[in-house]
Amino acid sequence: MSTFSRDSQRHSAREALIGALAPLDGVRSVRFVGSYWEPDATVAPGDVDVVVILSALTRPRFEACVAAVRAIDGRVFGLPGVPVRINHTLGPQKLGAGNEIVVHLMIYDVASHRAHVLASPFTCLDWERVDHGYGPSLRETFPVSPIAPPALLDARRGVANYLHDLNAGTVSVRAYAWHSDDTVSMEVQQVALDPRNRGEYAVHVVKHLLTNLAKVLTGRNVPLSDDALAAAWAQWLPDSAGRCPEYLAMLATKRAGAAEYSSRTLGLAIEFAEEFTAAIARIIATLPRIVWMRHAATARNDGTFLGQGRDPSVADAAGISPMSGQWDRVRSSPARRALQTAERVVPALPVTHDPRLVEIDYGAAEGLTFEELSRQFPAVVRAWQTGHDAPFPGGECHADVLARLDAAIRDLLPLRGHSLVVTHNVVLRTLLGSRLDIPRRHWHRIAVGHVEPIETFVIGDRLVPSLTPARLGAIVDLGVGGR
Repeated sequence: MSTFSRDSQRHSAREALIGALAPLDGVRSVRFVGSYWEPDATVAPGDVDVVVILSALTRPRFEACVAAVRAIDGRVFGLPGVPVRINHTLGPQKLGAGNEIVVHLMIYDVASHRAHVLASPFTCLDWERVDHGYGPSLRETFPVSPIAPPALLDARRGVANYLHDLNAGTVSVRAYAWHSDDTVSMEVQQVALDPRNRGEYAVHVVKHLLTNLAKVLTGRNVPLSDDALAAAWAQWLPDSAGRCPEYLAMLATKRAGAAEYSSRTLGLAIEFAEEFTAAIARIIATLPRIVWMRHAATARNDGTFLGQGRDPSVADAAGISPMSGQWDRVRSSPARRALQTAERVVPALPVTHDPRLVEIDYGAAEGLTFEELSRQFPAVVRAWQTGHDAPFPGGECHADVLARLDAAIRDLLPLRGHSLVVTHNVVLRTLLGSRLDIPRRHWHRIAVGHVEPIETFVIGDRLVPSLTPARLGAIVDLGVGGR
């Protein structure tokens, strides 16, 4: 089949799906994701991934979407007479019979898509790579933030999840359970795989684990060619790289639309996943880490602007507990409250003073409340309200803080081991906002607690925050609401 006919086929399918779904009540967007929609894809329409975002998830809207797609004829995919099956579970679709078009119709509202991004960042990052269709993009709905290495182990579709499925001979999928009062809950189902689909899933697991590893360590959201896959295997899992030729043969079998797979397929995938788990643990252990921390509270943290103009001590130095772990260095703002905190958190090491880590210069606002600032300098507040990064009167703005923070980070990036950095509220807001791509006008809304450790990994020239899904979601929400 020519490139033109494949492109024409996909265009026809997109138009038919948008025409069926977009007019429905509550449909916010229809996005086409997955391999079938790749610009250079050669795959047949055996697995057509479509994400629908509703303004609110209700049973009538859910059922209307399913019915609308069910009414589409196989001819729009260039396969007249081939049956179209709807899979509306929320999980990997590896259950096709091989002689049908499977439309994997994944229906979310904004809240459930947000939850999916936080729990399954790798899946959703794939979606962002091939994301076109009707309405706001998936990234506009809720973006995938830079992914920290621990997610390779414990995220949904991380290695632990995959290894469980491989050993059980099942695939875990999520599905909506509608109740008699039309409320809905999410169920996790373990779907048994027949030998063909078990082989296909095993091949899928190996490729996706390697691809996800490459995305985390390079920061690039791109698929891997066979050569790139082999190179990634050799670079990051050298002890098992001898298995790669056998795996590539299995991948070729999958691409050929195999009806059955070698008996070795499942075993190789399990062995690979086990070796992958150990390799990731080693990689994580060797990556440099920087733990950032806001100083302990002072009596001057009283609702007034506390920057460079005052230098109070911490209120309860004795209450600051040492932090366990092996530390290689400690750096701190030269402010007394930061130094006292650093000395208590890691008492065994000397503290390097770094003036670039000092709190924002509030200028004439030092010691004022926000209400007092608003009365005395209304033009500054109006500038902030219109999205401008205006400096405090006679002081700094976020751009100034970011410039000196980035300079401090550049000095830290080449260092091995674990570093503790004790600094201030606005500096840490700037760190998180800039590394998580939050619009600058919202940085002031990021909450940072006193003596709250914020772990970041150094990966090449990148600094990647490692946050809990709840913490990450709360920060990203700030940007989503105001993009």
